[in-house]
Amino acid sequence: MGSRARLLQLLVEHSFRKRRVVLASGRESDVFIDCKQTVLTAEGHALVGEVMLDALRALEPCAAVAGVELGGCPLASAVALVGIGKSGAIAALGDTLYPAQSVLGGLAQDVSPTAHFLVQLRIAHPILALAGALLVAFAASRVLQATDDAGVRDAAWAVSALALLQLGGGLLNLALLAPVWMQIVHLLGADLLWIAFVLLAVRALSLPLPAPVKDGTLARASAQDR
Repeated sequence: MGSRARLLQLLVEHSFRKRRVVLASGRESDVFIDCKQTVLTAEGHALVGEVMLDALRALEPCAAVAGVELGGCPLASAVALVGIGKSGAIAALGDTLYPAQSVLGGLAQDVSPTAHFLVQLRIAHPILALAGALLVAFAASRVLQATDDAGVRDAAWAVSALALLQLGGGLLNLALLAPVWMQIVHLLGADLLWIAFVLLAVRALSLPLPAPVKDGTLARASAQDR
């Protein structure tokens, strides 16, 4: 099953309810759709990032992925983390199959027109990783500015610290010429960062709205159905 089909399946299972609800405008509806119930799961969050990344590839080149502050930052960062993970897997494969003898020799391989395509693609990972770390740190900083909730703030600080550690781990991996044990450590750090980021997204997207929502933009269950 493809990512888009699986995401649709999760939306149907967790987010769609056929029942009577009352909109913020006071009007009634026969269906209730709450995408948070899907996005706040680990699988749903990863799938959203992957599907959005695929959608961006089909569009004209864009400069940014954005949205509302507490909702858009986690989703935009999810796109970045999925992209970094894929480029990291390619870089690790290239390092394993075509190991460099020195840092300068490895850089020369990366830009050589005669090098294997896996080697040529290695250089994309540190570039994406740096941009993604900055985006993740920015998302965490926006969450810190938007709430005083202790749990959310702790999660944001954890994400920022892990992103910084991953950048340091990447530099160390490069300096050591990517030995297998260091690649495993770097992968462990990536897993921890993803887990921390999902927890941050869950907490951030679960925060109550800071102000009343405009007419007709949010649905809430009627008292009879609660």
